[in-house]
Amino acid sequence: MQTFDSHRHFWLGENHQHFPGQEVIFKLSFPRVFIRYDVDRAIFADFDDFFASIAEVQWIDGERPDEATQLQILADAWNFLCIEEQILERDMCEDEDDEDFSELAKSLACPNCNWVSTGNIKDGNQQYCIHCGHSW
Repeated sequence: MQTFDSHRHFWLGENHQHFPGQEVIFKLSFPRVFIRYDVDRAIFADFDDFFASIAEVQWIDGERPDEATQLQILADAWNFLCIEEQILERDMCEDEDDEDFSELAKSLACPNCNWVSTGNIKDGNQQYCIHCGHSW
């Protein structure tokens, strides 16, 4: 699994007691950010939909960074979330014996290396496989 140094300070969190069905992405290095979202609504969202209508973004340090820095941090957060979801899906596939699930997983796989993910990073209209780097 390839890791990205830009994701080192990102974390996922949950509070099932008070915010069931929601998750939070934390970036704990400056400028710090808290991104809360509804998991069910985020499943099939793309980057634009996620940040326009699903995610609640709070800059923890009290002031927003400039537009370019905000966009870079939100892109890093999105890509971090995609990779984390990919890891979760891979782990689920290793444990799953259900034939229907296996067929779904195959349909979501990278055509080059068969890495399963609904969260392959999009760059414009192309998808990019985190595992092998293949674009399609």
